[in-house]
Amino acid sequence: MIISYTEMLGKLCKWTFVTTLLYLIILQYNGFLPYIEIDDALIPPLEGYRDLIEWIVSFGMMPLLGALMAFFLSTFFEAHDKIAKAIKLRYLWEKDFIVKPMLDRVGSDLPLNQKRVREIMAGLYYPEVKNIDPHHVHVFWRYALLFWVLFEHLCVVIISLLPIIILTDKSAYLIMSYAIIVFILSAAHWYFVVVKKSKAQARQIPEAIIITYLNKHQVIL
Repeated sequence: MIISYTEMLGKLCKWTFVTTLLYLIILQYNGFLPYIEIDDALIPPLEGYRDLIEWIVSFGMMPLLGALMAFFLSTFFEAHDKIAKAIKLRYLWEKDFIVKPMLDRVGSDLPLNQKRVREIMAGLYYPEVKNIDPHHVHVFWRYALLFWVLFEHLCVVIISLLPIIILTDKSAYLIMSYAIIVFILSAAHWYFVVVKKSKAQARQIPEAIIITYLNKHQVIL
């Protein structure tokens, strides 16, 4: 059961590793990635298995390195969060589907910008969401995890397109089509599922607490 961002992050990086590894193996199998030659001295002298070992090591080297890089970026740099902030997805998510619904419940037409949204999220939403029914928290993170897995996988696919287009003579049409499919799935899951769970969490915060916060910070309702 996932009940916090930290727990979600621990699962996200593992799923990113797996999805990236499978994706790159498929690319390798279809000749989109370079085949790495292994020095004979590095291959164990096992009679009858030398060619097989060389093929496995050479074939799996690029996918494994790519998956490890994705795992590293997901774990230590929280790539999903950095990219979401860069494209304003996180701001849109917090403003329109968390903060604004809370303000609408108490009749506030407070103008919202990035600074004010950050303040309300940090001062009101994050502290109070810890006190709501854990069921709502678990449901939200369960669906949010799936979205972020799709989101990070989409980023991997898009990033892989550039070197494939530049360094190979293969058509990138199928990969571009796949990227579009993953984008549609990610966007649909976010808008029709995760957004609703975000609103459901925000609705669990009592109106009295919202009004108290706004009054305390001298925000006009």
